[in-house]
Amino acid sequence: MPSSEPLPIIPPMKLLQRWIYVVAFVIVVLAVSFAWGLVLKAKEPRLSVNEIRLFAGTQAEPEERGRPFHHWRVMLGDGEEAVVFTSADAGYEPMGYGGPINVLVLFTPDGTVEKVKLLEHMETPSYMRGVDAFVEKFRGAPVSAPLTVGEDLDAMTRATVSSEAIAEAVRLSARRAAAEIYGLDVPTEKKRVSVDWAWALAALGFFALAFVGRRTAVDKVRLVMLIAAAGVLGFWGGRFVAVGDVGRFALLTLPPLLPRLSLYLLFVGGMIAALVWGNLYCGWVCPFGALSELLHKIPVPKLTVSPTFARRAARLGW
Repeated sequence: MPSSEPLPIIPPMKLLQRWIYVVAFVIVVLAVSFAWGLVLKAKEPRLSVNEIRLFAGTQAEPEERGRPFHHWRVMLGDGEEAVVFTSADAGYEPMGYGGPINVLVLFTPDGTVEKVKLLEHMETPSYMRGVDAFVEKFRGAPVSAPLTVGEDLDAMTRATVSSEAIAEAVRLSARRAAAEIYGLDVPTEKKRVSVDWAWALAALGFFALAFVGRRTAVDKVRLVMLIAAAGVLGFWGGRFVAVGDVGRFALLTLPPLLPRLSLYLLFVGGMIAALVWGNLYCGWVCPFGALSELLHKIPVPKLTVSPTFARRAARLGW
């Protein structure tokens, strides 16, 4: 378990060695990410005619067109014309929590969104269980509708960022189709970017308190920090670096900066703290580590490990 000893003074050569390891690791990750990106691009799916027909609910043959952007013209069962397009083809792939969002849209000449389907995404699957019900909320929406999550639409549970990205993809791609395919007047909008200021400041505050608390080596201070990290950052705010976040950073599928500013600060701050002071993040700020240590304090029988194994395991956190 992490100790409450004062911050150690790391010799310059050892610190340099750590930086060399980190730089080498980053170079390897970038190379793997680049290669993986080429693989994904090579396997990028293209919708077939049958998929377009099934999505539009028609037996008529869709007509594929390339201007003003790639789309399909379809005839619906009642004889009404419509167009089908992806938000990516329309030039809009907003960033969700884990990566870009691409949706398929059925749009009619009167400026109405008739149907929406989520295509490619890199969101956490368990958070996207309500996506089918969420995209149904767009059915019948006029192109002039703001489609603002939290005002016009209720977000999916635990997936606000993903919900906002889907809404943005539908709204912007439908407005382009309305203006450039059907010549309709569409409302203009200013790009609104939410900034994660409050939790970003909270993340910086936790790092500062952890630094001070580790230097003082007071057990009561550490106990308060553990409770705050688990309760505030973990259960209340949901601000922590999960395994999925590490994977996204490694594959360069970065979440949007400003809406997820606290995540970037926790990730980058944790790496810098590990290089300079050791396990400052894991031992003092991380909600998972805090909860683990708090559970360890419960007076129940525990499994013991050998001192040799404990020393070797501790090296993972420097």
